[in-house]
Amino acid sequence: MKKQAYRIYLRTTFPFIVTMSVAFLAILFAIAFFDTEDSSKFVVGLPAVGLFTLAYFLHKASSSWIQISDDGKEVVSVPSWYSSNLWGEHCVVGHIIPGSELLFCRRSAYGAFDGYYVILRTPGSSDQVLWNTENGVSRRYWERIAKEIRELHQLSAHLARQNVSDHGTQETSWTAESDKIPWKNLRLIIGPALFPWLGIVVRLVTPDLWKIAMVGIVHWIIGIFLFWYVYRSREVAREPGLATTALVWTLQFVGFYAATALATNVFLHR
Repeated sequence: MKKQAYRIYLRTTFPFIVTMSVAFLAILFAIAFFDTEDSSKFVVGLPAVGLFTLAYFLHKASSSWIQISDDGKEVVSVPSWYSSNLWGEHCVVGHIIPGSELLFCRRSAYGAFDGYYVILRTPGSSDQVLWNTENGVSRRYWERIAKEIRELHQLSAHLARQNVSDHGTQETSWTAESDKIPWKNLRLIIGPALFPWLGIVVRLVTPDLWKIAMVGIVHWIIGIFLFWYVYRSREVAREPGLATTALVWTLQFVGFYAATALATNVFLHR
């Protein structure tokens, strides 16, 4: 029986959060559409259709993958539309030879987190980076993928942690026990990720636009402070920088905080 090409789908946190946020808002408008009996239902129906369509295209635009050919001799990394059109990334092709290894790696450099990498290691040549990101990686998912690759293609695949220092690169196994540290950082930044949805709570408490805006500004300030604290005192990636991270989060926060408040207002006045 002929083997089929094996595809590993990858994602990064920010596009995924944006896509899910848009889809959630679309669901809110869809619920309002089916729960409204007069002709005003189309006022919320059209935004629902538009948001569902936008969520679909955002999902497709953020999809990237690594594919192992059906003969097991080639591995190709295909970047997402975002990566190829906005950041100029291109496909990376690696050739698999006897003794090759596929590494799913979490890397630190000089005490700071440096990202997640998919690396092809072949005998007699330097490591080839197929794909890398700074967030959105699940160790359990990669562990399952590595197991499937070993079974389907007889290609050595395992999880590793690399620590780069003045003494060189130290490599150890990436286990569940060693993966507990990043969750400490996640607890600190989960607040800013949830802040935009507080627009629902604020609108339920008060209809005053000025109060809604002031609460939003307070949440924004708290979020920026948390990002600053994490970058100054925790083991996180330094690229993209704090300013870029804060800008991206601000654009997301303002848009979805306002959208959740408006969506709640529609529900309250239907």
